[in-house]
Amino acid sequence: MADLRPSTRARDAQYLRTHVRPAFGDTPLGKLDRTSIRKWAADLGSQSGSNLAPATIRKVVQL
Repeated sequence: MADLRPSTRARDAQYLRTHVRPAFGDTPLGKLDRTSIRKWAADLGSQSGSNLAPATIRKVVQL
């Protein structure tokens, strides 16, 4: 993570605040399963009013 540019760090922090944290809150990583992550990823693109591009959704999921 030390080799990331400041702009990349800022973008990733925003993705965490706006997409990951609201969906999973304080759920420990060990409690997340593939099914819930796949459902969440699918929901990112299908939310009413969502303007997330497929590439953005992939970046959010990769976090």
